[in-house]
Amino acid sequence: MLQRLLGFHRLGFFGKWCNFSVAENCASEVSFCIMHPLKLWRKTLPQGQRTLQAVAELLGVTEPQVSRYENGKRRIPPKKLERYEKITGIPRYILRPDLFLPASNDAR
Repeated sequence: MLQRLLGFHRLGFFGKWCNFSVAENCASEVSFCIMHPLKLWRKTLPQGQRTLQAVAELLGVTEPQVSRYENGKRRIPPKKLERYEKITGIPRYILRPDLFLPASNDAR
């Protein structure tokens, strides 16, 4: 329930990030996939600072690692969440909802 209130849910261990919305007069759930929050943040940076290389330097990891985070192939390690939260402004419960939100019994 809390995941729906926040408007997102992660499907499966390496599933895609999806945004769920429910029509007011409809019992069915409509979903569409969106970018990983880290990738959305990168897209908001000024032109010269949004490259994988620039973001990797900011986060202290390699370019392939940033790409893996953004594509859902790797999860951000819990020990790095506080640092990434400070750098990006993205709350850790958004970066790793699996650690901070209760599991949903009706994940689709």
